Amino acid sequence: MKGRAVIGWLESRVVSLLVQLHQTVPEVVARLWPKRLVDEATSEPDARDPNGFYLFGLSSSLSQSHAKSESKQTSRSSADIYAALVGCLRSFEHDLHSNARYYDSSDTFISLLHVKRAQLPLKVVVDPFAWSDYGIDRAEEEEDDEDEPPFDADSESQIAQQTDDIASAAGSWDGFHMPSSAQRKRAAAAAKAKSTPHIPAAKLRTSADVYNRLMWDSTGDVSKDGYVIGYEDRFKGVKEMPLTSWKREVEDESFIPFHRVVYFKRLVDGAHVWDRKTKVDMVFGSGVGASL
Repeated sequence: MKGRAVIGWLESRVVSLLVQLHQTVPEVVARLWPKRLVDEATSEPDARDPNGFYLFGLSSSLSQSHAKSESKQTSRSSADIYAALVGCLRSFEHDLHSNARYYDSSDTFISLLHVKRAQLPLKVVVDPFAWSDYGIDRAEEEEDDEDEPPFDADSESQIAQQTDDIASAAGSWDGFHMPSSAQRKRAAAAAKAKSTPHIPAAKLRTSADVYNRLMWDSTGDVSKDGYVIGYEDRFKGVKEMPLTSWKREVEDESFIPFHRVVYFKRLVDGAHVWDRKTKVDMVFGSGVGASL
């Protein structure tokens, strides 16, 4: 969904804009209203393409009680501050338009404007548009990963065979009655007894633990530069990143939560030393894997 990709990318850039505003115009405090907004008069809840805006409130960083005393020490005039503010907005807008991966001027329009309160729509409401999955990625909690026994096809096959045998013996379906609940349970139990029992894997160590071991423990044969992290991108599927490039700080623009990590791969031989799906762990020896 391209629209969702653009929205996700744009919202990920908000922190960068706030940082740039603080650095460029420290005389101004910017606060973001944490919702996508629309003009109620032009809102179309059933429209497939979102069309709204984000609102930043701007105020002076000087308190009114000290405004007069501090104004004498301020090195820039109001005109200079306003020029710096507009310049920051134009620069950020240019950066957005320069991103060919997400921004296409033929079907996307993004603009940053400085407006006064009186210029806002008469009634601003939260955008009612919602993605089909509510825009939420299912977070696979590493601490709660549990193995579920696989579907037992033999049980269903046994019941189906029993049904066919009964119908065949009767010569036709006339007067046929479905097997009772007790008969179905006995057939399922017999099939299950013949099948290989399911043995759940041991608990898998978390991706955060594996990251810390590979990143900071130098006792292994492979340096930390010899690993990559496979992670689930919200829009592109599984992507890879060098272990040393992974950002753990939430404030970082490139931050990715650990629950999106799919595997850790050793570059020298391409082996997955930790894999969430197969529960292989060659770092700690948890799950179904042996240690390195």
